[in-house]
Amino acid sequence: MAKLKETVLLGWPDKISEVDPDLQEYWNFRDELCICDGHLLKGDRLITPSALRPEMSEEFEVHLLVPISQEKPEEFKRELDRDPIMAKLKETVLLGWPDKISEVDPDLQEYWNFRDELCICDGHLLKCDRLITPSALRPEMVDKIHSSHLGMEKCLN
Repeated sequence: MAKLKETVLLGWPDKISEVDPDLQEYWNFRDELCICDGHLLKGDRLITPSALRPEMSEEFEVHLLVPISQEKPEEFKRELDRDPIMAKLKETVLLGWPDKISEVDPDLQEYWNFRDELCICDGHLLKCDRLITPSALRPEMVDKIHSSHLGMEKCLN
């Protein structure tokens, strides 16, 4: 499992023949794997050795449930790619972070302290199990979050 995590973090070779023989069985779904908060994920599922190898007897999965409309995921992906800072962040997460913060793009330095918690899953940028909202969608998301809150004025009336 440690070799697999290291390969996911550092990136896969271009050819399957260059992949460690122990990891070649994961080649076909390598783009679905990511590391988040030190855990290996496939899509939105926590992966254990038994989940990767169905022939093993014990297996468990953790599903992350997020209420979201069918259109929102694609909108998040589009806006993520349109936002220059988020696009840079996504690229850095995919390609790997430099060794020193001084080598990091100044726009991304605020993400340095939790860089190991960032991953790309199904084209979405996540911090652990939380979707990072592109800046263009933040006002809308804040409105939705606050819509259920009555506020001081309504509480007093």
